[in-house]
Amino acid sequence: MNLDLSRVESVLPLVNWDSPQWAVLEAIWGYGVREGFLSNVSLSRPFSPDSVDVIERLGGDVLFWYQRNLYSSSRSTSIDRYGLVGLSLLDLTQSSVILTEGVSDYLTMKFLYPDCNVLGFTTLGGNSKSTKILLSLFSEIVFIADNDFTKSTNTGLVNGLHLKRYYEGFGKVCQVYLPDLPYKDITQQFISQCKIRSREL
Repeated sequence: MNLDLSRVESVLPLVNWDSPQWAVLEAIWGYGVREGFLSNVSLSRPFSPDSVDVIERLGGDVLFWYQRNLYSSSRSTSIDRYGLVGLSLLDLTQSSVILTEGVSDYLTMKFLYPDCNVLGFTTLGGNSKSTKILLSLFSEIVFIADNDFTKSTNTGLVNGLHLKRYYEGFGKVCQVYLPDLPYKDITQQFISQCKIRSREL
């Protein structure tokens, strides 16, 4: 999948692209918040220097609260009201949405495409609440799947095609995209391409 990296050009020299993935996401998201277009979703380290908290608020309500360790796969979800992250930043005049498998890919795609609706499943393939929201709000879904090419069955692709058939069954237009090889997800591709570009500066 081709990524438009124009949004990140100005921050390329400001980010340590060799940092852990979630430290990179924290850095670029902070830039977006300072620019004023991502303010309802925060990334910070309120409790531990080794963990990033992703908190989404709408008004006085917390919709989503997720903690992710910087140096391991340890993670936990404290609050998840709808099975989606990104609801507070939706433009309801748009009938299309970019949908990602997971929180990190949501952060990547929303940073790169701030003028588009972007949502991220917070559980594999979503749940009944997220399905109802997607069916009620959007006529076109662009799904960014994982690419589990190293497994005997590419579960990311299988899940993406299953989701495509499901939503097309309700009359929706649904496209599935995979990250380029050899990347497992779109965030890996994004960081790798930014790392390469930053070294060319």
